[in-house]
Amino acid sequence: LATHFNKFISNIRNIINEVVKSTNNLSNISGELSNISDQMVLSAKDMNVQSETAAAASEQVSQNVITVASASKEASASVHNIAHMTEEMSSTFNEIVKSTMQTEENVSRMADSSKDMSAGVTQVAMAIEQMTSSLNEVSKNTNIASNISQKANQRAYDINIRMDGLTKVSKQIGKVVGVIKDIADKTDMLALNATIEAAGAGEAGKGFAVVAGEVKELAKQSAEATDEIAEQIEQIQSSISEALNSTNEINKIIKDIAGINENIAGSIEEQSSTAGDISKTIASSAKNVKNVAESANESSKLVGDISISINDSSKTAQKVAKYAVELSKGVNEVAKSTSESSKSVMDIANNIQKIRLVAKTIDQNANQTKLSSLELDQMSSNLSQLVKKFKLY
Repeated sequence: LATHFNKFISNIRNIINEVVKSTNNLSNISGELSNISDQMVLSAKDMNVQSETAAAASEQVSQNVITVASASKEASASVHNIAHMTEEMSSTFNEIVKSTMQTEENVSRMADSSKDMSAGVTQVAMAIEQMTSSLNEVSKNTNIASNISQKANQRAYDINIRMDGLTKVSKQIGKVVGVIKDIADKTDMLALNATIEAAGAGEAGKGFAVVAGEVKELAKQSAEATDEIAEQIEQIQSSISEALNSTNEINKIIKDIAGINENIAGSIEEQSSTAGDISKTIASSAKNVKNVAESANESSKLVGDISISINDSSKTAQKVAKYAVELSKGVNEVAKSTSESSKSVMDIANNIQKIRLVAKTIDQNANQTKLSSLELDQMSSNLSQLVKKFKLY
């Protein structure tokens, strides 16, 4: 648009220069025509020579006037184009104003969103700080649990040692019970043999038989007692074995818990470190979001200023279009005046031709020529003034 506008301005400038040149020529010719008319009044003898000169001059003036008229038409067309293009430019400016207003609204929304985002980031940072505090507390409790697990593991190890001792003692008791059972069995056999011997002794062996019976009864009771003891020892050994297995299982579980606690402690430490990094990142993000919000506000102000400037440019373009229309009217008036001047010049040429035939009307034709030259000079002056008003930068 600017290229075409500059091109049109250049064309108008060239046309105006041509108009100025033609106007100057027209002014010079009108002066020459005035001198000729004076000479015609003073000397009728030189009428033929002067009339030929005037005819040639009037023809030149006619050509110049035609040139001026053509240039005026071209200038009028160019001015119309300028007016049309300035109207389009004004319309484009209006569209730009609408777009900048929409942009300003979007930037304002972005600023509001940035403020909301900043508030959200602040809340997230606070939540992460709370989470970090909780993780530190969990880490502390995990360390305590790990210490307790280590103590429990030591206690379980001590219980295993004691269980192993009980197992060994119960085995030794079992051996003693076995010995007692063997003794009871042998005592029972001896009592049986004593009873047989007492029966063989007759009346004399009755007392011995009573003692043998009591010994046999004691042996029987001892055997029963040892059986019960052996059974109880087996139960004790079984219970010890189960307790040992349980303590081993507990020991294993405690070790697993200790390992889990260590993993938890490591994970919590990593999470605490990560949370710290996240907290730093969020703090940086909050700062960046704040900067974005401030930049958005500044951008909104700048867009508003641009919108105002474009609106002013649109108004200026409308004024230019208005001036271009007025200039077009002025150019049309110039074209109309040059057309009338062309007609007047043709009349002058016809009158000069008649001078050759009618000497009686020399004075009248000379005066008419004088008046016409003055009118032409006035038109030339008016045209020159009008051209001076039409300035292009």
